Amino acid sequence: MRETNRSRKSKDLLFYSYVPDLQQTISVRYLSYEKDLLLLHEWMQSPHIAPFWQLNIPLEEFKSYLTRSLNMQHRTHYLVFLDDMPVSYMMSYVVKEELIRDYYEYEEDDIGGHFVIGPRSFLSPVYIIPIVRSMITYLFKNRGVNKVVVEPDVRNRIVVPALKQCGFKDCGRIQLPHKKAYLMVCDRNDFSHWQPINCYDAH
Repeated sequence: MRETNRSRKSKDLLFYSYVPDLQQTISVRYLSYEKDLLLLHEWMQSPHIAPFWQLNIPLEEFKSYLTRSLNMQHRTHYLVFLDDMPVSYMMSYVVKEELIRDYYEYEEDDIGGHFVIGPRSFLSPVYIIPIVRSMITYLFKNRGVNKVVVEPDVRNRIVVPALKQCGFKDCGRIQLPHKKAYLMVCDRNDFSHWQPINCYDAH
């Protein structure tokens, strides 16, 4: 496996996964307010992100938003790298603590998720699929959950098909207060039938 500086200097990493098709390494660490605020704010201004997240707001407002989100105990925030380049922001959350709980019969340990691909050049199934599958593998392995739920905007013509190739099933459309979305569910048992992704704990 070709190592990068990031996979060698792994003190701050949660896990990494080598992707043979890309000949690159995916690595993930927790999001840091101090390190990542400006990068995340910059991404949220991007034309491929702003219509969906609606966080193309002034920096001071974004600081308040991110501080609130990071302080919510049921949410966990991640930054994803491809080799040494940051390419994605992800958030997982406990479903029973969020609005999505009202839209399906959830189980107590269900985890939900949101993500963005930061640089537009990486907004492709070629990158989305291994990134998402690596994170799902990590959640099933380390969080003891049986189901991961997402609710992508119905307008998102790139992400939705890619999620289906990650093991998510389309459970129909739902009308959330801020968007019309697909309810998509990835079940641990179904996911286990896909070709496995090798994720290595960094510690």
